[in-house]
Amino acid sequence: MPRYFFHLRTPTGIDIDRKGMELRDAEAAYLLAAETIPAMSVAFTDIIADARRFRIEITDDLGRILFEIPFAEILG
Repeated sequence: MPRYFFHLRTPTGIDIDRKGMELRDAEAAYLLAAETIPAMSVAFTDIIADARRFRIEITDDLGRILFEIPFAEILG
């Protein structure tokens, strides 16, 4: 199975996912990230007022960016 990495990009920098996850395909990686964003935004409310400026960058095992998912796109 291919491995996908979920990096968190914020206005102040990037948190690199060094472990990644094995998933069946890129679509599964996208759906997992999209499903996770609402819970992540709630967790960030303690440290930042507006997580809508964050995004998840999904890369493959070669470091190529496959998707960039803005929190604002998911949160509305």
